[in-house]
Amino acid sequence: MTAFTTFAPWWLIAASGVWLLAGRVADAVRPGSVPLRVSRASECAIAIILLWLVASDPSLRAALGVRLERPAIDWWGFGGAGAMILASVAHARWLPSDADRRPASRWFHAHNVTVIPWLEEVVFRGALVHALHAATGQVVLPLASGLAADLVLHAYQGWRNVAFHAVCYGIAVVLVFSPGGLVAAVIAHHIYNLFVAAGDWHRARTP
Repeated sequence: MTAFTTFAPWWLIAASGVWLLAGRVADAVRPGSVPLRVSRASECAIAIILLWLVASDPSLRAALGVRLERPAIDWWGFGGAGAMILASVAHARWLPSDADRRPASRWFHAHNVTVIPWLEEVVFRGALVHALHAATGQVVLPLASGLAADLVLHAYQGWRNVAFHAVCYGIAVVLVFSPGGLVAAVIAHHIYNLFVAAGDWHRARTP
């Protein structure tokens, strides 16, 4: 029972990652194959479970790279968000792909701003990169695994976004290993997704 309790969080995190990747791959191969309500509800449930696990287990927080030094979190989190926004602006300028994209719904952006940053950073940066590096001492395997997962996760957005997501992945990894830790990466992701939502809202209101 003790062994199960020790390893249960990692099994749950791994299962969460597989579920997220499977859903995104299915959506990339066959758009609409996974009902939106099912995917959103499952992601919310997973996010709540992970939040409870992280909040209740100090050793898990340490393995995931959670640090609680407030000035560092603020500096690195907002700095990372700025870097992601600059990368987005540069991407839109030199490799446009979304000029004729229909603005997404408010519910999509509400979910994307509140749930997705926490979920993706915990599973794909905190666990797959930071914790795997801490457990194995390797550098290439965690970084390559995290990058591959990130690109698969966003494959449904099309090949033109591959370079952009690789850059954002690199920024998130730097944040996870920075003094701001995982919390800074989550904050940066939240702010960037809010920036995307604001841009979509602006396009929807522009004739």
